[in-house]
Amino acid sequence: MVLHKGWKLMTSTNPARRWLYNPREDPTEQNNLALAMSGRVEVLRALLDEHNAAQAEPAWPNVLEMPVLVDKTGAEEYVEGDEYIYWPN
Repeated sequence: MVLHKGWKLMTSTNPARRWLYNPREDPTEQNNLALAMSGRVEVLRALLDEHNAAQAEPAWPNVLEMPVLVDKTGAEEYVEGDEYIYWPN
């Protein structure tokens, strides 16, 4: 995730997804603008890639990736069409 000049970009590699929000205008992050504003996504993605490139490699690999529902608690059931990502442990 990167926050820059009032814009917030979140990314997932598994599955490959991107979420772009303007928290000032959409504080509850209901409207994903990633498809409509691909230029802004690319600018923020470049900042995120630059930051990640400066980080140390993990000392040990992940042993597990678990599906996590987006915008739901662990107590809520999956419903066809719900967004999810795989979160490394």
